[in-house]
Amino acid sequence: MPELWERRDDETNQAWNAFCLYRDYGADRGFMKTIDSNGIPASRYGVWCKWSAKYGWVKRCGSYDTHLDALRRAEREREFAEREKIYRRITEKALAIVEKRLDGFDPEELSQANVMEWLKGSIDIERAAFGKDGDDEADGKKDFSGQLEINFVNEFEGL
Repeated sequence: MPELWERRDDETNQAWNAFCLYRDYGADRGFMKTIDSNGIPASRYGVWCKWSAKYGWVKRCGSYDTHLDALRRAEREREFAEREKIYRRITEKALAIVEKRLDGFDPEELSQANVMEWLKGSIDIERAAFGKDGDDEADGKKDFSGQLEINFVNEFEGL
């Protein structure tokens, strides 16, 4: 079955060509805007109104606009998925570098403040990557407002 915006069997060549100009004008289309922008005599306005009523131009254009919107959304979703793959690859590389650097650190060089900053940064990055940007209310969880206490192993005593 043909799409609503495609040519109808009973549509004349002139009506079809006029419809295409009108359809392709875009979302803020209008008969006079389309007529003026295509150098068509303004006297054709009445004929266009009759064709529009006879061939259902407004409904057909609405259907066409919906179709174009669906194509644009599908393309944006495809692009988003591709960017997400790139972000994951970059993140994996960055994490591998960080892991390698952490393995080379002497625990004596680290302060408790450094460790806390890295921990918070890591958690924030992971939450952002998984779409949990601190909006726990949306997840049905309450915000944590208590005091966080972390006990470090002996390597950090006295820092």
